[in-house]
Amino acid sequence: MIEDGNGQSEIAAIGLLVNEEEFLLKQVYVTDKHMKERNVIRSVFPNAALTICLFHTLRTINREITCEKRNITPKQRDDIKQIFQNLTYCKTQSDYDSMYQQLQAMAPESVMEYYNKNWHAIRNE
Repeated sequence: MIEDGNGQSEIAAIGLLVNEEEFLLKQVYVTDKHMKERNVIRSVFPNAALTICLFHTLRTINREITCEKRNITPKQRDDIKQIFQNLTYCKTQSDYDSMYQQLQAMAPESVMEYYNKNWHAIRNE
């Protein structure tokens, strides 16, 4: 545990006891989608796993998938946001592929361009 800038406790590392003789310390960094930050972590800790924060992901999607920005109806917006949220919770590649196909079937080009440019390539993070 560490103390953040607001005086709150934060988990800094988690160690796993594999057995009584072996201790495994896995470096996992949870970040927003800020690529400069992620690239620095990758260069300093090349074996670390990077995960994008779910809260930040959903907040960004909520901010970017609007009727005005994507030229969509309120119903389309709500349906697309639901699919985006479902995509973030997919546990398998098969589940993701199925949900992605649903998105492709109903989302207009403006939404697909946004999703493919910003999220599809980093879906495993």
